[in-house]
Amino acid sequence: MIIHVSHSSSCRAALPLLCLLALLLSLCLSPAIGDTGPGDWYMYDHDRQHTGRSPFTGPAMPVQKWAFSTGTGISTSQAIGMDGTIYFGAWDGNLYAINPDGTLQWTFATGAMIGSTPAIGSDGTIYVGSHDQYLYAINPDGTKKWAFLTGNWVDSSPAIGTGGTIYVGSSDYNLYAINPDGTQKWVFPTGDYIVSSPAIGVDGTIYIGSGDNKLYAINPNGTQKWAFLTGNDVRSSPAIGADGTIYVGSYDHNLYAINPDGTKQWTFAIGSHLNFYEQSTPAIGTDRSIYYGADDGKLYAITPNGAQKWAFSTGGPIESCSVIGADGTIYLRSTDHNLYAINPDGTQQWAIIGPCGNFSAVLGADGTLYFSSVNGQLRAIGGPAISSFTPATGPTGTAVTITGANFTGATAVTFGGTAAASFTIVSATTITAIVGNGSTGPLTITTRGGTGTAHSTFIIAAPNITAYTPNCGGAGTVVTITGTNFTGATAVKFGDTAATAFTVVNANTITAKVGNGTTGTLTVTTPGGSQITHGVFTVTTP
Repeated sequence: MIIHVSHSSSCRAALPLLCLLALLLSLCLSPAIGDTGPGDWYMYDHDRQHTGRSPFTGPAMPVQKWAFSTGTGISTSQAIGMDGTIYFGAWDGNLYAINPDGTLQWTFATGAMIGSTPAIGSDGTIYVGSHDQYLYAINPDGTKKWAFLTGNWVDSSPAIGTGGTIYVGSSDYNLYAINPDGTQKWVFPTGDYIVSSPAIGVDGTIYIGSGDNKLYAINPNGTQKWAFLTGNDVRSSPAIGADGTIYVGSYDHNLYAINPDGTKQWTFAIGSHLNFYEQSTPAIGTDRSIYYGADDGKLYAITPNGAQKWAFSTGGPIESCSVIGADGTIYLRSTDHNLYAINPDGTQQWAIIGPCGNFSAVLGADGTLYFSSVNGQLRAIGGPAISSFTPATGPTGTAVTITGANFTGATAVTFGGTAAASFTIVSATTITAIVGNGSTGPLTITTRGGTGTAHSTFIIAAPNITAYTPNCGGAGTVVTITGTNFTGATAVKFGDTAATAFTVVNANTITAKVGNGTTGTLTVTTPGGSQITHGVFTVTTP
């Protein structure tokens, strides 16, 4: 749109209005990130619009932090609360709450297996569906708040509107709108089962797919806005772009882009039909690229006008949704047992093999990726990893270059348990640190994602005395000691008596004043140890 402005007084008076219109237009067209909520990843596919897009950057290398085993299968993705607690359901019917360190916080038992991904409300309430036909509301301490009974399995993952209304589908063909107190607000019938998770537009419109081959748009009051017919089941959950375009996959082998008024914008044909059991939800990048995993084993990157940018091949069908980090990296699960990190240009950044799983990874604020598997494990990938450092030994004040991965946001570096005097994060893979008054021991780096420890030990070099002058004198005599590794010296002794004072001139020189000691060896002590001279310092008397 072009706005022509003259210099007339009437037009000048209209400038504030035009500026406001321009601002609103820019906001509408901006590639804003999906809405924020009460957690790092607070519902299925991150947000109400199911963008799959996180404001956080994921791990640069796949370093496993921990693995938590349920002893049963897991067929859901996870939600992450404001305090970093990870919530997910399992085949044993339990909802698990796991601390960020991988320890169990609590479990909540439902009456049957859970195939629904939890959602977290603004007050911390966790909502999850179960095969026992209930949608549960669970307090942050793991106690039941209420349970809402539907007419069949609840595999649909709930979504929460801005006013707190919970939307969830059921295999009884209905979409339910439930008040925060657990009472029914309204119910919308479709023509078949619902496993799709609702997506919510910025205007409050609810979009959901059904086994009757349709994507429905439903007004906030529960009335139908429109229905878009595809050629087969719509098990895929819709995602909503910044311009209001709705993207959804169908079992008819197509990805659809649908205008907010319900008309078709374009279709993108998938090479092989989508897997019957799970269908991928599109993810939307900040540049409005659409990322879609398919049963032909490929992740497709598609432009906003429906053209293919690239396709990344994996070794098996893709049944999960993509996660997009703040740096544009796409994280993807495949049934070939790999978790992939893919650059925005479609090249592979890294891959890690793990147990088979068909649900999406999620990304925490500390850069940790969490993903589950059908063997019952929840795995955490992230945290710093130290691959090498040089030099391997040195006195206090030595500059050490540390290489590895996931160093971004490092908060501490230690040598033998003592903090480095200072450190600089050069990049995600390099840190330079100055050895403090530490001791020989492990080298560690701490970030929000955890602490990484080097496999080898950093050795604080012991002092080495090469000469001292004079070699005799009475109390008060100033002796110059030369050698190496004197930085950080903590003591100087003549015989068995401490010097009355000493000054570390530099790493190679100390001046010390003889105390009321006795004849004996001269000793210098630093954090790296002590050095005793072979010769004797003679203490003279007046």
